[in-house]
Amino acid sequence: MSTYPLAAARRLLTVILAALLGAALLTITPALTSPAEAAAGPTMRRSEVIARAEYWFQASNGNIPGRKPFGRLKEYQSVEEAWGTAKYRTDCSGMVSMAWRVSAQPGSSQMKSSTYTARIDWTQLKPGDVLITDGHVTMFEKWGTTVNATTRNYYAYDFGGGGANKTPDVADGRMEHKQYTMVNHGTYLTRNNDNRQYQAYRGLNVVDDPIGVFDSAVVSGSSVKVTGWAFSPASPTTTTPVTITVNDGATAASTGVVRSDVVSAYGLPSTAKPGFAPSIAAPAGASRVCVSLPLDHASVALGCKDITRVATTLATGLLYQPVTPTRQKDVTITGGSTVTWDLSNTTAVKAVSATITAVGPTGNGYLTAWQCGTRPDTSTLNYMSGAVRAMQAIVPMGSAGQICVYSSATTRVLLDVNGWMRNDGTGQRFNPVAARRADTRTGVFGGRLTAGKTITIPMAGYSGVPAMTAAGAPKAVALNVTAVSPAAAGFLTVWNCATTRPGTSTLNYAAGEAAISSSINAAMSSTGNVCIYTLAAADVIVDVQGWYGATGKSYRTIEPLRVLDTRAANPTRSGGRNGSAAPANTTVRFDIGGAFGLAAAGAAAVNTTVVGQAGPGFVVDWNCATSVPAVSHVNYASAVVNNSSQVALNSAGEMCARPSSSTHLVVDVAGLWV
Repeated sequence: MSTYPLAAARRLLTVILAALLGAALLTITPALTSPAEAAAGPTMRRSEVIARAEYWFQASNGNIPGRKPFGRLKEYQSVEEAWGTAKYRTDCSGMVSMAWRVSAQPGSSQMKSSTYTARIDWTQLKPGDVLITDGHVTMFEKWGTTVNATTRNYYAYDFGGGGANKTPDVADGRMEHKQYTMVNHGTYLTRNNDNRQYQAYRGLNVVDDPIGVFDSAVVSGSSVKVTGWAFSPASPTTTTPVTITVNDGATAASTGVVRSDVVSAYGLPSTAKPGFAPSIAAPAGASRVCVSLPLDHASVALGCKDITRVATTLATGLLYQPVTPTRQKDVTITGGSTVTWDLSNTTAVKAVSATITAVGPTGNGYLTAWQCGTRPDTSTLNYMSGAVRAMQAIVPMGSAGQICVYSSATTRVLLDVNGWMRNDGTGQRFNPVAARRADTRTGVFGGRLTAGKTITIPMAGYSGVPAMTAAGAPKAVALNVTAVSPAAAGFLTVWNCATTRPGTSTLNYAAGEAAISSSINAAMSSTGNVCIYTLAAADVIVDVQGWYGATGKSYRTIEPLRVLDTRAANPTRSGGRNGSAAPANTTVRFDIGGAFGLAAAGAAAVNTTVVGQAGPGFVVDWNCATSVPAVSHVNYASAVVNNSSQVALNSAGEMCARPSSSTHLVVDVAGLWV
């Protein structure tokens, strides 16, 4: 299929149209207009050539957003909108010129010239090579099945002609990508129903892709050392770019390390240094490391490997010292900024147990609280624009007794402290439990609470909490408190009954919310009671997550770690969901203790977030070892919502989560009880 140069397009269009008679088309093959047009294009890797051909195929068939479909000789259609400014004819040789980046755009017969190509045997065909006959050129992509010694199936990109140049098995004026059958007749080739004599050619500027091997990914400290080799057959002594991706983060690297084994095996020049061995930062927990060789418009994948980096933990266990809830901070944080809060000048205090509340944020977003330094890729509290949202958290403190709080949107932030985590032996140890203590919807404790009402709930001796007379009597409890269908906006406050109700909140709710939860570490009275106050009329549910006493487990602060995200495409980071939401009433099991080298950990402080839920529901977190307990940890409607929990782990350090309606689940670990 011969054609015309870009500069002559408009004046030759009249000649072409005048020559049309029925399906016949006058073919015009002008001489090249300048020496520059006669030059072969820049060096092109085979993967780049195929990527450009595939783009044109998709564009010509209307599959590229913003690009209208096009046919033969309808317009000058550019594949360069993202890759440059050149334009090419929409015919078979224009397609090959585009893929090879040959600006002169020779016609199909001219492509046989030694200016552009070299003749090759059919057995030498590689991606990006071409088959040429008089009036037509087609691009070879890859081999299919072998029929016999002279017949093979193959895949190609083709631009169909019309009239006298009609190409059998290719639609008129259409670009196609499909399988054909090639027959070798010795001095020429035929294909399918096309009996024209084809010959195989290779573009002078088309070279093989770089090759390489991804050897290993070895974790050391907080990084992973990635080793392998790569080189370009066309220029083996030239440095080869390498892209290393750890989960979603890409790092540019390159060859330059001596690899005598590769030099010897491939007969490379002695000066070649095809090895690479960079160390890349790796997050704690499971990750996937992938290596590729980047090209201009494509890449060569060398493969992926899964790694696990054990997260760091505080070596010394901490004990919980409960206190009467006290408001320590009331500050407005500008969106996208971080504040630093001084909380304790006692060296034995290494973390704070507190309720963090966002009041009236200007947009949807989240808070992250941590011990300062590099902000972790986790969230402490998710909020909705204009709402009031509270969350229990145990936050490690820096050496100066500080914590840092980041907010993605501008919001007022409250910090109500309910205890300190100490390393001097002062305090209580944790014992996990999963049991429901109260649900006023059933009529217990006087049924639904009226506005301004306080109820007293005995905890000692109920729902897995020991009696006050037992050895190592409990001093505090870990609870999850839920407000159901409040009559108006307001809050709940939980405290030990022994003092006047503190001016703090445990849980904030909006009028008519179906159910909203927040956990709390709460001291008990000397008789083992807690009190709950509600500002507005509401039903209240109380679930026990554990109790604190003289015996049990101590707390380890950790390097923050996301252990589950069902949205992630990488199954090693998504609890096996491979990017799909957890179906309703389906259990998702994932490791926590092993990620920290502490498979024997008895419980974890976690933050569970639901995203993209199909409908209202709740999530139950538990240790996988028992039947699903009759409790809830996160109650949700349609918005992104999260809640913290103290959850027992099984003997393998695993935790299970089960939503009542389909949703994505995200679980961050804040600490371990060991």
